[in-house]
Amino acid sequence: MVSGKLVHLGDQLERKNLPRKRIEEARDLILEFYKFWGFGGGIVTNVVGAQSNETQLLEAATRFKSLSSLCLELPDDERFLNAKQRVTVSCQHLDTALLERFRANFLSGNIETMKSIADVLLLPKNYSQCAEIMVEETIKTIDPNKIHFKDITKCLVSSEKLIMTIFLRPDSVLMQLMHSLFTTKLKVYLNNHIKDELNSQAFLTNLYNEYRNIEKLVVELSNELTLITDPMQLSKLFRELFAPYLVDYMKRESDWLTERLTGHLEHYYQSQKHQKRPLNVSGLAELRRDIQAKFHITGGDRSQSDYEVSLLSEEVAVNIIEDVRRAAKRCLLLSQPSAIPENGKFIFNCLYHYLVVEHVDYGVTLALQGLNIADPRSSNPNLVFFLIIHEATSIFHFFEKTIDESILPMVMSNSSYANEISSKRKELRQDLEIKFCTGLEKCLNLAISRVQYLLSNEQRKTDFRPDTNANSGLITSNPPSLACQHVVGFLTHLNRETHQHLDGQNLKTFLHEFGMKLNRTLVDHFYNFSFSDTGGFVAMQDVTAYREIAKHFESPTVNLVFDILLKLMNLMLIKPENVQQVVQDYLQSGIPKDLLMNFIQLRTDYKTAKLQNVIQLKSTR
Repeated sequence: MVSGKLVHLGDQLERKNLPRKRIEEARDLILEFYKFWGFGGGIVTNVVGAQSNETQLLEAATRFKSLSSLCLELPDDERFLNAKQRVTVSCQHLDTALLERFRANFLSGNIETMKSIADVLLLPKNYSQCAEIMVEETIKTIDPNKIHFKDITKCLVSSEKLIMTIFLRPDSVLMQLMHSLFTTKLKVYLNNHIKDELNSQAFLTNLYNEYRNIEKLVVELSNELTLITDPMQLSKLFRELFAPYLVDYMKRESDWLTERLTGHLEHYYQSQKHQKRPLNVSGLAELRRDIQAKFHITGGDRSQSDYEVSLLSEEVAVNIIEDVRRAAKRCLLLSQPSAIPENGKFIFNCLYHYLVVEHVDYGVTLALQGLNIADPRSSNPNLVFFLIIHEATSIFHFFEKTIDESILPMVMSNSSYANEISSKRKELRQDLEIKFCTGLEKCLNLAISRVQYLLSNEQRKTDFRPDTNANSGLITSNPPSLACQHVVGFLTHLNRETHQHLDGQNLKTFLHEFGMKLNRTLVDHFYNFSFSDTGGFVAMQDVTAYREIAKHFESPTVNLVFDILLKLMNLMLIKPENVQQVVQDYLQSGIPKDLLMNFIQLRTDYKTAKLQNVIQLKSTR
């Protein structure tokens, strides 16, 4: 009861005192304004003039707000104009003092005082200056010569919290800070790292690295700063920052790539002491090479050494591909999205021209020309084409992998370019396979020609019809003939080269076809001789040696025909009275009758032993 009355009494006193208090404040305000009619500037001027602390300045600013409001109510006539002007000047002095205290408190980390100062600043422009001070002092902590992007993110996250505490519109202050960061510190940083006087490789490498670094910074800031609700705000600053460096980016990239790829090839051919000349692939040039090959004419506009080694290099291919990958990676990052397909097509054309045309196709075609003029009579044919197939296949695999991983991602948005590249790729593969087949066929023919030459020049009639002492009987320990030894030496070399450099279907097809032609060559070769029983044993030794080599060809059909050849040569050793039974057995095993007849006729005793009757007898049955 009593307490209720006390509360009621207190309310009545407050209602009576409030008007009185307002009257007193109004009187004090009028008296303060009255002082501005003089030259002292009132309390405000005195406070600013003295070395007052923040509390005094803040109190003066609070009073000055009321004084400024009073000035707005008064007319601009002779009575009040001078006083109002003095109030405005004092306002500026007070705000200047407050801004200085704001800077000092920022440096000392006094957040509450900073907020209080920002709240009482009298002129709107000075409020924005308060934000500028904070931006300026924050930016000062970032050294453009020693930028650490992680530290920048931490600094800005901390500054955002401070901005949100102090300012009524923190988002605009934060963007002001972002703008200052990009246009001052990051701009200076880029100018230090991406200079026009740098060589193209250093310029492009630095541009790519710094673009990635700052792009990553933008992503981190977008994720970490709560006031950044629209990522496009930072993206715009990012684009404007890099715009001057990207104006002629693609020209720099294309010049660099062309220069690098040309340099790789020139350096390689110089290291090989090879003078690269245009390949003459006209019909007339092909005819001339065919005539040279037919009549074994050497010479021409190239030295023989051009054809004796492989002019393909996986190391060069890797260097070319690495540069192409770098260019493609930079293009994906630095090009305008609309320009990426066109730039991707350009990079593909560079890869195609320098790697495929100027290196792979050049090396393969040159090797083919060398095969055309090779002379199997002078020495064993150079089998470097096997190595060239191996290297060209490996390089083309790298080429296709580069298209899949680096080129196609750039052109996929343009179906026309993507289809064009895929078609070109297929066409190149087919052309290369045709040249491989042509070269392998020529290698096969050269190898057979070499075998024929060795046999025709080193096989003697006496190898298979030796003069033997009547008492010596058969010589069972004879080695193969000298011609056979030379042929086997060449075949061993051929087998080693094929297995070392060919694989898959190329290896299987080549060895099968070579084995079949070799067998045919040997059969035709043996038709030129007649065999005594002693010579037949030498021939058996020869065929056994040939068959051992043929087993490495890993062809069941080749194994079969050499087994048959061995059986046919066995006919030279059989006693005349046993020939009929052996022929019967061979016929049943599937050996053609004509082939059996041809070989029986090679026996020196064919007529004397009347073996023709065996054949005729078999024919009539």
